[in-house]
Amino acid sequence: TVRRAIQRAHPHADVVRAAYGQIAHYERVNTPKVDPDVFVAGDVVEDLTYLLAELMDNATRFSPDDTQVTVQAHQVTDAVYIGITDAGSGMSPQTLAEARAVLARPGVLDRRTAEQMGLPVAAAIARHLGITIELESSRGCGTRVTVILPKTLLTPAPAPTPASAEVEVGSKSRATGSPAGWVSSC
Repeated sequence: TVRRAIQRAHPHADVVRAAYGQIAHYERVNTPKVDPDVFVAGDVVEDLTYLLAELMDNATRFSPDDTQVTVQAHQVTDAVYIGITDAGSGMSPQTLAEARAVLARPGVLDRRTAEQMGLPVAAAIARHLGITIELESSRGCGTRVTVILPKTLLTPAPAPTPASAEVEVGSKSRATGSPAGWVSSC
């Protein structure tokens, strides 16, 4: 395959949309809160889209078919936080520790990680781009993956053109008292 470098900056809301557009159960992804004013450098758009698609696919595969996966993103100081939260049964402490180990050392595959192929792939891309991925999970409340994009992957918004218009992403939803103000099922 031939990879083309994307030269212009893209709103990270477009990257989120492109990512869930690549997964089988895209209709289960809800994006109630994605900051439209944050732009990602063009040269990382393709890899970032693939990383997010892998994580969203995991979230839809490891949660009940009748539930939503919520993706939220916002900028805090010099980073963008993208949260992907499923409504699954959550991970056991041992499984969570194993998943975190995969994130800490991408490229290591064993029988367990082969079942969750998206995580090692996402970890390898994250390491390459300087992205941090964090996992939180609790029994009965699902799992949240937080992808932290460093300032080096962000770029200023391009100068507005007359044809540009603000795009609303997703549906409105209630915010909780979580530190990031993200929607939560628990």
